[in-house]
Amino acid sequence: MVLEVREQTGERHGAVTHVARELGVGVESLRHWANRAEIASGRRPGTSTADAQRIGQLEREVKELRRANDIHLDRHHYTDRLAEVGASFDAMAETTIGLFKTELHRNPAAVATNGGPWRGLDDLEIATCGWVGWFNDDRLHSELRDLTPAEVEAAHYRDLDQANAA
Repeated sequence: MVLEVREQTGERHGAVTHVARELGVGVESLRHWANRAEIASGRRPGTSTADAQRIGQLEREVKELRRANDIHLDRHHYTDRLAEVGASFDAMAETTIGLFKTELHRNPAAVATNGGPWRGLDDLEIATCGWVGWFNDDRLHSELRDLTPAEVEAAHYRDLDQANAA
């Protein structure tokens, strides 16, 4: 209605106030509605309601994509880090298994010392438990100054007790 009055009178000023009085609505509310109508019709520069809604939708999509990308990057970083740790663990496990095979299974002297040759899986499991006990507690280790792991552990706790007592 405001746009029609403006077209009929050729006046831009006063049309909103005139129509607002006739309709019994607030002048500023009607001015806002008239401006939105001019933008929507292309008579005035600005962002139309439809465009504003589309921009809002696109901004929400961008926000969601950024969040998904952050999650993806975090997961990718975690997976890379896990692969590094896994590779180290795999190498250590392969070394230990190779040592186990050599010392318990392939070395004839070790087979004889550990109750072999074994007649079945039960015998091998018992020998494996014995080897693990030896490996963890009794073997001399060059990296431990030719001490056993049990001796190094005992010395460690003895040193801690002495440090705490002081």
